[in-house]
Amino acid sequence: MRNIVSFIFVFILIIVPSSCFAFQNEPNGFRNLYWGETLQEVQKDYATTYLYYSAMENSVIYTIPLIDKNIGGVYSKDNVIYLGFWNNQLYSIFINFPEDTLEASTQTYKDLIYSMSLYYNTPTVNDSYSSEYNSNSTMWIGNTSSILLNQSLTSNKYSYKYDTTIIIRNNYLAIKAIKDGTSRGW
Repeated sequence: MRNIVSFIFVFILIIVPSSCFAFQNEPNGFRNLYWGETLQEVQKDYATTYLYYSAMENSVIYTIPLIDKNIGGVYSKDNVIYLGFWNNQLYSIFINFPEDTLEASTQTYKDLIYSMSLYYNTPTVNDSYSSEYNSNSTMWIGNTSSILLNQSLTSNKYSYKYDTTIIIRNNYLAIKAIKDGTSRGW
């Protein structure tokens, strides 16, 4: 699923004109995390846990504890933040809002759109639905950073999983990571 979200994210970055790349309060990271920080710098402040290697972006994903679970007035039930490092540089941050029902997930998604629109202004891409991936997406694309708010439903034959995820990425490093992954044969 993350590979699909990454692909959609890059595709939109490529097709949206660069003149649209601006929004108020554009982040340079999240809370006390900043683009380009090394894993070792992050480990000075946080306990990290290695999660996996992403061949698609030739990057590694780590987690750190999510201490303050209130994000823009919306509470996350998750206990961690996911961090992507490419070439030992922080370039992506994932914050997940898992829910037990579609209704709760939809409310979380709407509450986050409202909160983020107040802070970041009007989204560049507003509440786009993909039936192929069974997800809703809203994006703010800036000069340095992009934010994807994604609501998705995944299922297997036993259960459904409802997630709303905020993905904050450094545009420059994300594109380099994807090019690097592609050049390695993804």
